[in-house]
Amino acid sequence: MSSLNKEFDSVVSNIKFCSKIEQQYFESRLLKFINNDSNDKNKLEILNIVSKIKWYQSKEINDYIIKKAKKIIDEETAIYQIKDKATSSSNCMISFISSEGICGDEQVLNYDDIVNNGKLKFFSKLLIIDDYIGSGSTILGKLIEISKFLTNQKIIILSCICQNCAVSKLKQNNELDITIYSKYYLDSYREYLEFSTQDYVSKICELCVDKNIRYGWENCGALVSINSKSPNNNISMLWNNTIKYNGNKWLPLLSREYCFEKWNQKNKNLIRKNIMILKKYYNEKFKNKYYNITYEEFEFLIFSYSCYLTPNELIENKYFQNNNEFYNFVDNLLKSKLIKLKNNYIIISNRNLYNEINKITQELYREQNKFKKNITNTIDV
Repeated sequence: MSSLNKEFDSVVSNIKFCSKIEQQYFESRLLKFINNDSNDKNKLEILNIVSKIKWYQSKEINDYIIKKAKKIIDEETAIYQIKDKATSSSNCMISFISSEGICGDEQVLNYDDIVNNGKLKFFSKLLIIDDYIGSGSTILGKLIEISKFLTNQKIIILSCICQNCAVSKLKQNNELDITIYSKYYLDSYREYLEFSTQDYVSKICELCVDKNIRYGWENCGALVSINSKSPNNNISMLWNNTIKYNGNKWLPLLSREYCFEKWNQKNKNLIRKNIMILKKYYNEKFKNKYYNITYEEFEFLIFSYSCYLTPNELIENKYFQNNNEFYNFVDNLLKSKLIKLKNNYIIISNRNLYNEINKITQELYREQNKFKKNITNTIDV
């Protein structure tokens, strides 16, 4: 086996995948990624870069945020909703916190609540939550916007993953009393890669059309993946599609299209391969029971629970034949008070139903992961 093949296998073996299907799609994507360059030495440089990426999944992030939030949040804590987009990671985190009953709706404040309605004065702590903090500029900017309304409130920032450059930026502001909690603190790629590999990063990233993101937003130089998605804090060669190298379009390893492809296939395969098991489980646990849902709605819950996606993303994922079919499922489940839409994110509001869906989904993934296949990786040179 060549050194290229060995390094390829080594990179793949050090990544924890949720399923064999996910691993297969990643291997296919990685093969295309290293084949952006026809030179074997440079392919090894690319694999070296990929080997330094830190990989995270929703479950680990959610578990940490919820566990920590339970210790931080009390009746004196306000949660600042710093982002307007309902599907942002920050708002999704807040939805998880709220759905777990850790905070009340009156504790979640937006800009208008603070600036125009004066609601912050009722709290002694202001909490900002996000899954990942890259440069820290967004959070710092939002805090500066409301600085004159801060009356000695202690500011707490909670994330699962945080770049050290963000910590430095936030700590430099001596006018704000900021405490940061994070499970992982990450450095720039320059701290992880040898000089020769750094030179290769520069060679490719300098070809990115937008100079502001060539080395990640505000030069974060991040190497991080969350559910196979790439924040714009990552070096551009990992995710940006405007790079052209040797006359050809550079195919990024991490992109939104890849994430949709992966989740689409992963969940469709899970349902398709276990259709008889799912129907049997439905007949035993759901049919003619108090949930009063159809098998199609049950299957929808399995799919959407596994995806960790918003309704709009589920539609884009092409799981449904048409949008009307999707909205019929959602309407019926909303009327039955089995789910709720909070910040446009699907949440199973019935605790017993949530436990049942979680149980069967995890059982299926565990059974699926027991099957091992020998995959031979052939790398085109």
